[in-house]
Amino acid sequence: MIVSNFGGLSENIESGQDGWIIPVGDEVALAKLLTDIHMMDPLALTKMKQHARAKAQLEFGVENMILETQRVYDAVMSNEAINSNQ
Repeated sequence: MIVSNFGGLSENIESGQDGWIIPVGDEVALAKLLTDIHMMDPLALTKMKQHARAKAQLEFGVENMILETQRVYDAVMSNEAINSNQ
């Protein structure tokens, strides 16, 4: 994944590990990066893709989203129970 350093997307990327971050609006940097990616060793690129996929599944997969949503609901319900006892 290629993202710019604008907004929150760059917080999800370890540049060079599971994607790349370029300065916003920098077409020259993008062109250089695309050339660099094209020249990458195919095995290194495959490993990077695998790392990115594993990270995405861990951080944004359905199972994790369900668990995180359940934690939020549990916390809300716990706070409501505490507040109703006061």
